[in-house]
Amino acid sequence: YNDWLHAYCSHNPKRLVPLAVLSVLDVEWSVKEIQRCAKLGFKGVMVPSGLPDGESYASARFNSLWEAAQDAALPVSFHENTVQGRDRGASARLGNPLLERFRWRIRAWIEPQVTLVDLIFGLVLERFPRLHFVFAEYELCWVGIILKMDANMDRTLAPSGKTMSMLPSEYIKRQIH
Repeated sequence: YNDWLHAYCSHNPKRLVPLAVLSVLDVEWSVKEIQRCAKLGFKGVMVPSGLPDGESYASARFNSLWEAAQDAALPVSFHENTVQGRDRGASARLGNPLLERFRWRIRAWIEPQVTLVDLIFGLVLERFPRLHFVFAEYELCWVGIILKMDANMDRTLAPSGKTMSMLPSEYIKRQIH
């Protein structure tokens, strides 16, 4: 896909901006793909907006991915409802189109909140201060809830004993778009 996208965008590079699609199932491959795509002129990368149950973008297994994106100065994008490892069509079997539609929408409201909690309190934004993240087509219904965390946290909250040097809103202002 990334090769096709590079060729497609090369026809009008002033208007077409390629974002490499990465696999969270193969982080080692994705690190190499970030480096390759950066050399080709890609402007960012995209990873799934949701992970399989029990996984988190705060996991140490993603550190090399974040480091490679930061080193290449490529922002990491999440686009609503691009989940990894879940049956995206499961709610379509409910037999109620209205219920199905709003189950789909609620996931788009929850995904960025879960991801931001992982990135902020999992100390990803602390460890990779030059790495930027883009949340595409999520609207803004989740921002107020996340910013409310400032009033409900202690900077030494991390159970690992590691501290956060800033408030959640400060990380968001610095690294989230």
